[in-house]
Amino acid sequence: MTKRQQLKAENRKITGKKVKQLRKEGILPASIYGKKVKSGSIQLNKDEFIKLYRKTGETAIIDILVGKSNEAHHVLVRELQKKATTGEVLHVSFQEVDLTEKIEAVIPVRLEGESTPVKEKLALLLQELNEITVEAAADSLPEEIKIDISKLKASGDSIYVKDIAVPSGVEIKNDPEVVVVRLDDLIAPESEELPEPETPEEEASEPVEEVGEEEKSIGKPTDNPESN
Repeated sequence: MTKRQQLKAENRKITGKKVKQLRKEGILPASIYGKKVKSGSIQLNKDEFIKLYRKTGETAIIDILVGKSNEAHHVLVRELQKKATTGEVLHVSFQEVDLTEKIEAVIPVRLEGESTPVKEKLALLLQELNEITVEAAADSLPEEIKIDISKLKASGDSIYVKDIAVPSGVEIKNDPEVVVVRLDDLIAPESEELPEPETPEEEASEPVEEVGEEEKSIGKPTDNPESN
């Protein structure tokens, strides 16, 4: 069994708006809750937590050692509150778990290996699922689920949830027929042929009919008055 990561924490008496001062001092407000533990407020070093969280995420159990007695709480990170504008972590909630009790958790999917058609630019790799929901004893939760994409040999090949191998005692809760990752055809850009410019047809000139002198005058002839 992998050795669990540990974090030192202290019981927290400061609550409400006053926790802003704690954050200025590099202290992260937090809370612990669980079925068999009374919810409590704690505080811990912010930088130490962020460094550890980058390694463990929300799927690895952490041992929180609270107070001078170093009372250990086996916890999972359940919620992070962040500042919308900067992404700064403002508060973290830990769920205490019974190491022997089964719980559900969302586990990230990590692709490994290399697909030959993708390498040769003959196909496009599409990942449909980035996370898998599993149920297992808290101490048996995998940190990630690895999928070997070298099995994808041609466009149209897929790896389904039912194809994923997990350790004994771990049950996948997703629909087994859902595609996790697949290969698709590369869409080559169609060459656009410019239409040939149309040559304007010369309008046939109609023959102009010559008009005779007699036909030019369409009025009645004027009689000259007789001279007396």
